Amino acid sequence: MPARPSDLKPEILSPSQKETPSIFKKKKDQPLKEVKEKILKNEAFTETQLQAAWKDFIELRKKKVVSEMEQLILTRQITKKDMNALIVLNSSLEIAILDRIEIELVNFLREALSNDQLTLQKEVKEDPKKDKLYTSKDKYEFMVKEQPLLQKLKDKLGLDFEY
Repeated sequence: MPARPSDLKPEILSPSQKETPSIFKKKKDQPLKEVKEKILKNEAFTETQLQAAWKDFIELRKKKVVSEMEQLILTRQITKKDMNALIVLNSSLEIAILDRIEIELVNFLREALSNDQLTLQKEVKEDPKKDKLYTSKDKYEFMVKEQPLLQKLKDKLGLDFEY
């Protein structure tokens, strides 16, 4: 038989039962979780170890599908500067490309070299002596400087690049 509303008696709650439970109050029956401190590794590394870790990173990235732009960055040399890694790039465009993989690279180097304080420093050095070759005449003159025999070949074959 269903209960009638008159049969239902309201329960009287004690003041402690009326409170909304707080997530900030610790429960008496649960032990506190211990917070473990992460011990930072700060081992010294050599230039050779850095170069080996860089080569390992390049191999790791080559196994993944990487863009041609990223492959350009992977051809750059990395050197040790103090207790950090320094990579010298040729343009600000290369910095933008490196920014995409920088976190992965730094984490890889930190793990490989057991040094959690390692940072990656980027430096841009454009080659000032590198001339831009725009015309075919400029290109030809550059090649003649590299190979003087090319001038003899041009004369012997009667070629003319200046038309």
